[in-house]
Amino acid sequence: MIFTEGITFAEGYKIVKARRQCANPNMTFIAQLDWFYKRMYDPNFKSLPVSPRVFCLLSHQTEDPQRIVCKLMLENLYANNNTTKSLDPRGMFIVIGQDTIWQWVGNELIAGNQAAYQEAAQHQIDLLQKHERAPQKVVTIYQGREDPNFWKCLNVPGPPKDAYR
Repeated sequence: MIFTEGITFAEGYKIVKARRQCANPNMTFIAQLDWFYKRMYDPNFKSLPVSPRVFCLLSHQTEDPQRIVCKLMLENLYANNNTTKSLDPRGMFIVIGQDTIWQWVGNELIAGNQAAYQEAAQHQIDLLQKHERAPQKVVTIYQGREDPNFWKCLNVPGPPKDAYR
């Protein structure tokens, strides 16, 4: 309903609750729906508590490693010195800045998986541009060759000491 009708979680919840009184979504799901609404309709880019928006591309299941999904990270990368959230050299990330989409490719991404990851990334970028007002400018960067503006987008002055884990 958020996507098709453009209504907030609160409005949708009232509709669902009126039809099915036992509806009781957990807090994490409520937060995800609230974020989804903000990503779709809020004109303020910084309305989410995570900035920039970072999507991690990963294999969905071991039985089907070519099925790649994009997962929005719920914490800022490099938020503080004690964080464990960083770029993983085995993968690919999409970083949505205010004027640029950065597609970061790790050095340890298995060559045989690179085409599947690239296809999934392009599909996600297309969806973000179509539905979430993501920037049109897309820059692909590779681990160790990041532009200073990439680190600035992540709110760090340059590559952190442990930039990759």
